[in-house]
Amino acid sequence: MYLPRSPLRHTDADPGRPVIWTVSVSRLTGLLGDVIPEFDRRARIEQINLGFEEAVDVIGQRLRREHCDVVIAGGSNAAWLRGRLELPLVPIQANGFDLMEALARARRIASRIGLVTHASDVPVFSNFQQSFGLDIEHRRFVTREDARDCIADLRANGIEVIVGTGMAIDHAEQAGLPGVLLYSADSVRQAFEHALELTQTLARSGGNRSAPRRRPAARADTYELLGDSDAMAQVRAQIALYAPHDSTVLVSGETGTGKELVARQLHAASGRRGRFVALNCGAISESLLEAELFGYSDGAFTGARRGGRVGLVEAADGGTLFLD
Repeated sequence: MYLPRSPLRHTDADPGRPVIWTVSVSRLTGLLGDVIPEFDRRARIEQINLGFEEAVDVIGQRLRREHCDVVIAGGSNAAWLRGRLELPLVPIQANGFDLMEALARARRIASRIGLVTHASDVPVFSNFQQSFGLDIEHRRFVTREDARDCIADLRANGIEVIVGTGMAIDHAEQAGLPGVLLYSADSVRQAFEHALELTQTLARSGGNRSAPRRRPAARADTYELLGDSDAMAQVRAQIALYAPHDSTVLVSGETGTGKELVARQLHAASGRRGRFVALNCGAISESLLEAELFGYSDGAFTGARRGGRVGLVEAADGGTLFLD
């Protein structure tokens, strides 16, 4: 059931803070609720306790009248929402420490352990299996039906406890098996840090941070090419020709002739749901260009920001990256 958002406090109305919506069901909702207060001063965060089609419908309705910068979700929910929302999405991803802790908790319950994860969220666990001498069987699912079948198969094979995503745990408990959630508070915190960094990356690139999403036609009007000359007509025709294709386009021209404007028109006419992200390559030193494009992890080099940084390639996922 979707819980309506509570009225915003006066401090929540601060337009300078990014807006983050979390989308979750099951046990992950409680874990998010525990972590969110830690980020209250850095972002306006609201929980949408729905999944899949229901979440897409509610978010679509709210975006007609509200702003949101980024969505956070986990597991199969994140995989389903990606590509169906006109917003950047940051997945909650389990790391090796999460897996180690979850397996240790499961071992205290029973010796035969089943690991059930979404196909897009599969931590490496073979080293843990060998180190701890654990009897583990791993199953991956894509749909809700797959998850249910994975649990039934593991139960039939004598598995006594399930480690997995929220959906997997729900199905396990329905089948009479105890479950241990794979995610930890630290992995949720990392997702929030990632989301906050993503909003900063988009702001640096000139992205329209909290403006409501527009349909492609409206976006095209925003960056309309003016002029009725034959040359302009030819440019418009080329934009219409290349915009529908997911491929690299070279836009050439002298400084100040409107290359970025053409790139924005290509993006607007493409129908892609992601952001338009622009980067002035000439303003960035060669040594930092790779980090700007692809991001970096914590401690990757001297002076690297704690927690790492999201790259512009990831920020433009599902949209258009313009390299000037």
